[in-house]
Amino acid sequence: MLPDINIPFIGYYDLLYKDKVRDTKTVGRMTSSVTQAHNRQASLYGYVLQKEPWLDYVGKKEVRAFKVDNVPYYIKQMQLAALSLERVLSYSDNIFECCQLVFPDFDNFRWSEITKAAAKDIWKMER
Repeated sequence: MLPDINIPFIGYYDLLYKDKVRDTKTVGRMTSSVTQAHNRQASLYGYVLQKEPWLDYVGKKEVRAFKVDNVPYYIKQMQLAALSLERVLSYSDNIFECCQLVFPDFDNFRWSEITKAAAKDIWKMER
């Protein structure tokens, strides 16, 4: 549980030590930095378990370990995101109405042709 958030977060870390919690990420290409999403995820583990959070990126040829600093910052980000989502969901019980509060960015690589078609139906776009 996070302060001011009424719904629990559920996550699964990989390794727990006396003073550290570690989460492993497999990558096709090694990274030199940690994503914001991974920082938030590891921070949640560290916050809840009161341990130092670490991320281990495992590639084909090497492993890189990153200590997550500034846990309070990432916990605050998660609180703000959860409260934003709560405001969206409080607007209506109808998921389609909630979706229509924002507009999709189809340039983002995460949109497959199937999800684009579904989104176009939700936002009543011409195909």
